[in-house]
Amino acid sequence: MKRGIERFLEAAAADTSPAEPRALRRRLKELASLLRSAPPCPKGIPGRLLWREPDGTVAVADVTRPLVVGRGEGCDLRLAARRLSHRHFRVWPEAGSCWIEDLGSTNGTTINGNPLTGRQQLRAGDLIAAGGIEVFFDTVR
Repeated sequence: MKRGIERFLEAAAADTSPAEPRALRRRLKELASLLRSAPPCPKGIPGRLLWREPDGTVAVADVTRPLVVGRGEGCDLRLAARRLSHRHFRVWPEAGSCWIEDLGSTNGTTINGNPLTGRQQLRAGDLIAAGGIEVFFDTVR
């Protein structure tokens, strides 16, 4: 059975008008595929990050504690992307939700295409883009 966000992404990809960029349709289809490939988020976990590794496998990180994402040593999630700062952004659980903040990165962080300024609460389906990588945020449904 498909989860709500999967149905939303597939419908959005199918219903995108021809005037919309093809890249947007591809991105929505990729997100739906990413969710289908990942196991459901376990109960008791406030959220998780999902991304596709260069070899095509789906990687998942449960947000059970603060996670620093970047390409530098000492990061909790080390991702290989040249435009990703050594310490790019941080995600952490707080009061049953997950939050994100940019750590002063060179290229910035966006949430659903909007620049991240300060701290922001993450919601299921949010797309985090940073330094050429895309990370999807998911929650228990």
